[in-house]
Amino acid sequence: MTPDDIATMRAYLRQWVGSGTWDRNPYARPEDRAALANLRSLVDAIRSREAINTFLHICTELGMDPL
Repeated sequence: MTPDDIATMRAYLRQWVGSGTWDRNPYARPEDRAALANLRSLVDAIRSREAINTFLHICTELGMDPL
């Protein structure tokens, strides 16, 4: 991936994880909300393909699929 590709993916993931829909989940437990906050803090650090893969792995472990 080029740096522009990574920046585009980071922007997409930032928009996806930042969606207010996640905040309105009536079934979310406190630990789910903490995991979401963690994802939101991690997304801005994505600077490589490896970081994208790590972020996606964390999402899927939480039962979330951004793709």
